[in-house]
Amino acid sequence: MSSTDRVLSVAGLKVSFGKAQVLDGIDLHVDRGECLAVVGPNGAGKTTLLRALSRLNESTSTSIEFDGKPLPDSAYATVMAGLVHCPERRRLFPGLTIRDNLELGARRLRKQPDTKAEDLERVFSLFPKLKERASQSAGTLSGGEQQQCAIGRSLMGRPTLLLLDEPTLGLSVGVKEAIIGSIQTIKDAGTTMLLVEQDVNFAFRCADRVIVLEHGQVAREGPTAQIAADPYVKQAYLGVA
Repeated sequence: MSSTDRVLSVAGLKVSFGKAQVLDGIDLHVDRGECLAVVGPNGAGKTTLLRALSRLNESTSTSIEFDGKPLPDSAYATVMAGLVHCPERRRLFPGLTIRDNLELGARRLRKQPDTKAEDLERVFSLFPKLKERASQSAGTLSGGEQQQCAIGRSLMGRPTLLLLDEPTLGLSVGVKEAIIGSIQTIKDAGTTMLLVEQDVNFAFRCADRVIVLEHGQVAREGPTAQIAADPYVKQAYLGVA
């Protein structure tokens, strides 16, 4: 694997809150164009991992390389470098319109040629309901539509790496299926993703590789088919004896 094909490389990542060690020496990598899923039980440190990578939580590490360079130390600089975080529970601005929420995601590109109209059409093509309701307040959307808006906002920044935190959280089965289809389309278009997901079946359908995170450490890692066939994973996460 050449350095140009490795978007993210993490060695020895640790996060603690007081005396509680939440992440204890995480090693991982994400290659260009792939989707890496991180699964595990509640409290395993999955969201903390994403927040550490986007510099929202303090952390220590041996090294974190992003797109061939050391990952910036601040959250702002990290976003500007191309690592974009779509957070758990959407975090939209409910009083702003859908269009306004989406356009906020383009702020990373403000010093580059104006691609806002092109990127809006890309998002609206992916999520047609957002185009129909572009002038509505984001707070009036359903949970699934809010998730679409959050993902769309992240795509407006043309991320080098998109961090997706629990995109199906609290959604019905039918809405989950729509989100799965959207994420697969985004991946097919070439967006590199690091996906944190509680729903293991969903994660397996989207990911090229999977990491199982338990007690703040990597318990299993490998291609999706290998992890899905692992007897421990099948029993602990898929309910198959």
